[in-house]
Amino acid sequence: MKSEIKFIDKPWVFTMEPFGYINMNVAIRLLIQNNFHISLKYLPKALYSIVVSTLLTPFRIVETLLSDKKIKNTIIDKPPIFIIGHWRSGTTYLHNVMSQNKNLGYFTTLHSVSASMFLNFEKLLKPIVNGSLPVKRPFDDVDLNSEVPQEEEYGVSCFTPISLIGGWMFPKHMEHYNRFACLQGVKKEQIESFKKAFLYVLKKETLYRKGKQLLTKNPANLGRIKLLLEMFPDAKFIHIVRNPYPVHQSMMKLMSILIPLYALNNLPTIEKTEKIMMDLYSEIYRKYLNERKLIPPGNHTEVKYEDFIKNPLNETKRIFSDLGLSGFKEYEPAFKDYIKTQDTIKIDSYDFKDKLKEKIYKEWGFTFEEFGYEK
Repeated sequence: MKSEIKFIDKPWVFTMEPFGYINMNVAIRLLIQNNFHISLKYLPKALYSIVVSTLLTPFRIVETLLSDKKIKNTIIDKPPIFIIGHWRSGTTYLHNVMSQNKNLGYFTTLHSVSASMFLNFEKLLKPIVNGSLPVKRPFDDVDLNSEVPQEEEYGVSCFTPISLIGGWMFPKHMEHYNRFACLQGVKKEQIESFKKAFLYVLKKETLYRKGKQLLTKNPANLGRIKLLLEMFPDAKFIHIVRNPYPVHQSMMKLMSILIPLYALNNLPTIEKTEKIMMDLYSEIYRKYLNERKLIPPGNHTEVKYEDFIKNPLNETKRIFSDLGLSGFKEYEPAFKDYIKTQDTIKIDSYDFKDKLKEKIYKEWGFTFEEFGYEK
């Protein structure tokens, strides 16, 4: 069945490319892994990114000299709260609502994309990051700027190539990098590289937030429950799930826009991309369903996207209660104020042909059954 979604290619848009913000040593490793294969039409974007990365290198060195010891000595004594859920399942909205609780710390866009230098150069970087970003995310109606909450996967990718972000920059090898979502079928040293980078960015944000409990959201963490519990045995998890039909279409829309913005080499066909993402959904959810039983009682709760959209305040209150979190009453006015600002947000609707529905159900039927969605 041929996909009706097409790639929206904009090779002349340079500023959304994350390659320029990652550490030079990681950039070189990524280039080596991909045999320095950069497509001709993306060459100007690659050169721009390399220049940006080179210009930022002295700032990274200074930050390491000034702060590396303090970061490594930082103790995360409050268990992180991990918001998990597949891409396009409402993780961002949930993250934005809960981050109104100022007792919690979170990664901003600036902290994530500039993870190696924000401690000492935040004021310098803020206008640069804001100038490189559109007012809205290119694939939906959500605000985007340097200060909004952001997933830490971009920050992790600054310090290690063991991140699925590499597959968005080098989509020819997307399947290779997608393995790093679940960290299955990868070498022990690759897992250690990820853990080291992940712990480093969480310690760095904890240092910046003066020891506050961290609230993170990262769809890739859906497939890393066991590993995260090994690192943080008392971690708390909020899983948000959405009807798989719109998840599929929304994810394909995301891929059709985001991959061309990030890509440095040839794009796969949209049909191959769809197959890759359908396989990732199946793998990551099977792993989650297998590992969630490892989470201690009282440290895990689930919410349906449809319920959260309908009544975000009540669902937020329930989440705080389920996990034994403090601060809901104190910050209830802030939750309400933020939720009001989202009243005008446009949510995409999709038409589903029977053949597409059959294909989605054939691959993802187990999640329909698990979470109570009708075929």
